[in-house]
Amino acid sequence: MMLYPAMNTLTKNVPNRYLLVNVVARRARQIAEDAEMEGIHLTEKPVTEAINEVADGEITAADIADSMAWDNVVGLGEMMNFPGILAGEKNAVDEVRETLKADRVVTGHFPSPDRDRGLNAYVAAGVSSCHESGGFDEVLAKLRLGMYVQLRQGSAWLNLPGYLPQLVASGVDTRLCLLCSDDNHPHTLVDEGHMDRILRTAVELGLDPVTALQMATINCAQYFGLAHDMGSITPGKCADIVLLDDLEGFHARTASKRNPTRRLPKPAE
Repeated sequence: MMLYPAMNTLTKNVPNRYLLVNVVARRARQIAEDAEMEGIHLTEKPVTEAINEVADGEITAADIADSMAWDNVVGLGEMMNFPGILAGEKNAVDEVRETLKADRVVTGHFPSPDRDRGLNAYVAAGVSSCHESGGFDEVLAKLRLGMYVQLRQGSAWLNLPGYLPQLVASGVDTRLCLLCSDDNHPHTLVDEGHMDRILRTAVELGLDPVTALQMATINCAQYFGLAHDMGSITPGKCADIVLLDDLEGFHARTASKRNPTRRLPKPAE
């Protein structure tokens, strides 16, 4: 089944797919709530109407400024327009500016092999993390510039084997390293798992299990400015706790979400 409007049409008006999901979801809720309040019968689903609005319009820096006041927004997801940032394109630069004005982080997308002036300019513009690293040299270059590096193991992009063993062997401080998946196919999530799968892979590649857990918890919380509420099991933090069978398989035995615990099913043998 083809998506209509097409994804490439939608992403002409919204900087990236992650922001697109957030914008459409929020606008769909607004449409549904307004229709219920005013007693209007919608001829289209709220999500369909929201998507059509995006296709007809454009996300501007002013829209980004508004979105930074939304509940649960912690940053601007994946500034993919790195050519626009490097060229000083006004809307791209202003989107970053509005995010930083709101004291939020700008996550990046810098697949370029340029580790000199281009990368320095991208970081200087305010982009503070990146998951697009093809090898250890790129990971190291970004860490040296103070970027958080999101070490990726998704469905299509299986990057950890390409640089994690070298990162471990180098002894480089990993406090700015985060584990992430980027794009995951549904069958990957169902058959192999999500963060548990990434943790297993990281440990298999030689990463210390505790360091791996730090990359999936406290390092992420610190980057997104959430460490005052989560990321560690310490006094005053939200009681979001997962008890694991071991630090190899990372099967979650019991989970607590600020409430009484619940036991999770044992994985099939």
